[in-house]
Amino acid sequence: MTQVFTLIGYSKEVFKECKVDDYKRIRKLEETGLWGEAVRQRKAIVVNDYKAPNRFKKGQPEGHVELLRYLAAPVFYADRIVATVGVANKESDYNDTDSMQLSLLMDAAWRIIESHAAREQERKLITAVEQSADSIVITDSSGTIIYVNPAVEKITGYSKRELIGQNPRVLKSGEHDQSFYKALWDTITDGKTWSGRFVNRRKDGATYKEEATISPVLNGVGKITNFVAVKRDVTKNLELQAQLFQAQKMEAIGTLAGGFAHDFNNLLQVILGYLDLILSGQDLPAQLQANLEEIRRAARSGADLVKRMLIFSRKTSTQIESVNLNTIVEQVRSLLGRSMPKLIEIELLTDTDLWAINADPGQMEQVLMNLAINARDAMPDVGRLTIETQNIVLDEEHHNVHLGVKPGRYALLSVTDTGTGMDEETAKHIFEPFFTTKEAGKGTGLGLSVVYGIVEQQGGKIICDSQLSVGTTFNVYFPVIEEVPNAQCHT
Repeated sequence: MTQVFTLIGYSKEVFKECKVDDYKRIRKLEETGLWGEAVRQRKAIVVNDYKAPNRFKKGQPEGHVELLRYLAAPVFYADRIVATVGVANKESDYNDTDSMQLSLLMDAAWRIIESHAAREQERKLITAVEQSADSIVITDSSGTIIYVNPAVEKITGYSKRELIGQNPRVLKSGEHDQSFYKALWDTITDGKTWSGRFVNRRKDGATYKEEATISPVLNGVGKITNFVAVKRDVTKNLELQAQLFQAQKMEAIGTLAGGFAHDFNNLLQVILGYLDLILSGQDLPAQLQANLEEIRRAARSGADLVKRMLIFSRKTSTQIESVNLNTIVEQVRSLLGRSMPKLIEIELLTDTDLWAINADPGQMEQVLMNLAINARDAMPDVGRLTIETQNIVLDEEHHNVHLGVKPGRYALLSVTDTGTGMDEETAKHIFEPFFTTKEAGKGTGLGLSVVYGIVEQQGGKIICDSQLSVGTTFNVYFPVIEEVPNAQCHT
């Protein structure tokens, strides 16, 4: 390995007298003269007659300060040479005392430099930790928190004062059993690093997921003095991954359903065609005719199911025109008045200046009817159905939370009930064909699938928000078009 010298600086006196224009500041050790010899011999080099011949001298550049006497000494730090210092032109000869004093002076100076550098490095480290987006928690060897960075406060909702002196169990969500924490503690107390995922609880009661690495800190004799946890909130990332997986799954189901429905529809049309031909005969026995009529009704029901599967798979033709959702809401409201139980209150909250959308009016009615009927079935006895429309502008942050909802202007249709609600696992499957929570014979499981297919076909997005015993809200976002006169909208 090549050793090099880097010239750091001169004294003020040298600056006054030195006339070298372009001094070479970095040199290889073998290129240096007397000041490099102090490194090679690992001791001070004294020259009291600089003009006398000396095999260690390598010459001086033009304009260099005239040297009469010279003393070069190495600076040691933990038995390692870290620098050299040179002094020159003392009025009397340099001696061993001068060498010792210079070495002691520079050793002390270097310790000051190192201390300053260490403080600067410590300052940078503290700044990095304080400004880190990752949560950093330091505990003592018993697990008591002694430090948290601002990211911990932001993510958990607890202040630094509330957390210091506590045990990290203050964040426990109840999602992990005792064996989980025992395995963690056994790992880090054994001097090893633990990595894994937590489900923790914020101060406001909401849960969040974080990836964590917890490492023991050892002192000079190998004893554990602290534990350091570096954690990252991955809640949004996991939600986006789940949304992407769900979208891919729905796309795959739609492709499968579309292919199946298309072929099955062709078979049903053949069956219905032959039934029509047979039933057109005049001399059929009454019982046979009644049986054939029952077969035709069943075939038509099958054809209706197929039609809804085709809508879900977005393989049906549409008649797109400018639509004002308020008009659709009013039309569906009159139908709901006759089909809703009297103890269910219907509330309309419509934005009078609602932006227009491009859509198929018939399909928009089907979307709203299906959502309203789904809400009715969730409130068997009493409740409130709220249908709301409003203009909304979604930003990049909303796009980052809900995959597929691009930033821009939307007309929002919201349908809210105060019914039984759903748990998180049920809500994951509600748009899948034939998935239903109703009793056998009370639903096909295609209502919400049809809604999903129509909304996706119109370039929109539907999001479900549900809580058990609280109710459910379906928010349907439709991208808007340029404003058009109301007379041109579907009425």
